Amino acid sequence: MTRRITQFAGHNLIALIALFAALGGTSYAALSLPKDSVSTKQVKDRSLKATDFKRGQLPGGPKGDKGDKGDKGEAGASGPQGPQGPAGRNGADGRNGTDAAPSVFATVAYDGSLSRGRGVVSTFHDANGVYFVKMDRNIRECAWIVGYGARNSATTSGGLVSVELQGLDGTDTLTVRTFTAANVPADHDFHLAVIC
Repeated sequence: MTRRITQFAGHNLIALIALFAALGGTSYAALSLPKDSVSTKQVKDRSLKATDFKRGQLPGGPKGDKGDKGDKGEAGASGPQGPQGPAGRNGADGRNGTDAAPSVFATVAYDGSLSRGRGVVSTFHDANGVYFVKMDRNIRECAWIVGYGARNSATTSGGLVSVELQGLDGTDTLTVRTFTAANVPADHDFHLAVIC
């Protein structure tokens, strides 16, 4: 074993001496040099690296160019639902409704007389099967419904009836025409309703 150590030491003696000298010199320099004793003259150009300096000792370089825009990222997950907002104000009250019954109606006899009605100013028998019924209001935008029938009976003989607003500029008078089943003008009772 001693022979091996001697043989190893003999072959590597010069290398070991050089190693000890290098380590000893570095240790000596590290322990014996006073603070801030190494100046620019002792430092080779480009031998120092950024890691040899404390943070903030080196001045910052010029600002670099703006980089290219990155790819669009994926959409994030939906956030949680927010709290319910406060209740809104109550709306304005609506208008009062009207009665379901027609606001204006008339039952007119074959001679043009008014048997019963509401909102009727006058009735007039003009000619064979032609009647005028004047109302107490503007009915131009209302619905007019007329039926062929007896004023005092549920039974009626077959016949036809039509209704229209009197004149192109009329607003309150309806013209009612009554006909036989053969479409011949003839006087007859009728029922009229106006719904607005």
